Amino acid sequence: MDEIPWFEYDENDLDTTQRAFVDVLAEHANSWQVDPLDTVVLPSAHTVNGQLVVYLDIGEPQRNQGVLTVGAHFDGSLVRGANYITRTSPSKRPRASKPQASLPSWRTERQSGSR
Repeated sequence: MDEIPWFEYDENDLDTTQRAFVDVLAEHANSWQVDPLDTVVLPSAHTVNGQLVVYLDIGEPQRNQGVLTVGAHFDGSLVRGANYITRTSPSKRPRASKPQASLPSWRTERQSGSR
């Protein structure tokens, strides 16, 4: 059986610096006690602010409910992160309940592709 990759992405969607960032993040994610399918990479071309966005949805499968979304914006040299408390099912991409002023808002949609 094939191993499910953490923070899966299509190589054509990311530049060299973005791929390096996501690869390091994925390496560290191996010790996390969550499902790799709950990790998402949004290439900068698919975000409102033009920055790479990575996030993890932590859900409660028994209730089909999202609990927390943890994400980070990467502009090529700086990483900014935020936590979002959600009240939606994991199948729906949550939006920030209270976005921080220093973090631009971002579109949330799961990207398909392969690493």
